[in-house]
Amino acid sequence: GDCTMSTLSVDNIIEKTTGAGVKIPGHVVQIAYNNPDTYQGFRYNSSTTSFADTGLVIQITPKYSDSVILLQGSVNIGLPANDYNYITVKRQISGGSVTDLGAVNASGTNFGIVATGSGSAYGWQNVPVMYPDYNHGTTSQISYTFWMRNNAGSGTHYLGWTNDSNTRHNNIFLTALEIAQWV
Repeated sequence: GDCTMSTLSVDNIIEKTTGAGVKIPGHVVQIAYNNPDTYQGFRYNSSTTSFADTGLVIQITPKYSDSVILLQGSVNIGLPANDYNYITVKRQISGGSVTDLGAVNASGTNFGIVATGSGSAYGWQNVPVMYPDYNHGTTSQISYTFWMRNNAGSGTHYLGWTNDSNTRHNNIFLTALEIAQWV
């Protein structure tokens, strides 16, 4: 077989009919992000062993119901000595029902999407967050809320480095990328 390469040079590509933009499978359709200044002075703390809403949320309105929404970013957490901490994400579509995206084991324990632990001293960590949502199935607004819990409840866990209102981003960064898929 003859393998030839072609080049297409254009100044603009304009969608024809859908109103959702030009769909190129495997490419980013849009990015939603929270301005890092949103978290200036934000600090959640609790000692509960049940998941509780931290107040962190990122929202996106997908252009395609079959796209992948890639949640990514990092959060700064503190947790008690000799304990584990779990963060899960809950997806809510247009104010409707809520789906917990965390990993649940055979005994029903939810380990969330991020699990961290500390050694013999109280620990602070900047924790990466990455979750691909493959089955949202909607073009309505999605709210992804971040929930957190201690494993043993032996002390207070924190999300957000400081409650100082002068700390620009507080080491919290959240984005949601919509990536087109093959039809």
